[in-house]
Amino acid sequence: MGQERRKYIRLKVHSSVANCRLLSIRQRDPCSTFTVWPVKDLGIGGLSVHTEDEVPLDTLAYLNMDLDIAMRTVGVLAKVIWRKAKDVGYELGLQFCGWPKEDDRDAMADYIEHQISSESDSEAIILG
Repeated sequence: MGQERRKYIRLKVHSSVANCRLLSIRQRDPCSTFTVWPVKDLGIGGLSVHTEDEVPLDTLAYLNMDLDIAMRTVGVLAKVIWRKAKDVGYELGLQFCGWPKEDDRDAMADYIEHQISSESDSEAIILG
């Protein structure tokens, strides 16, 4: 099995979504420019999501994510760095590449740290 390349701890997410606006999509591409993606896991460096759209690699997306416990929405620019076909749809890996507000990055880090420290089920955490 390949060596894990993640730099950050990843948190499995059970009921979160990312409201996404695709920024660098070509007009001939079949996916819409706005969509909601269920989040599978999340770290300070990126996240993975499930989508029914075939989103090209290197697509830029602006994500608005609700951090339920923090009771706030954070915005982040992310790039699709991998895509895996599934039985239904695709799993995408997105790397965060820009935080319009630095305090949004801090809020995300605090959210992840809080979730990890309060998580009793060790399977809810992926170490990277």
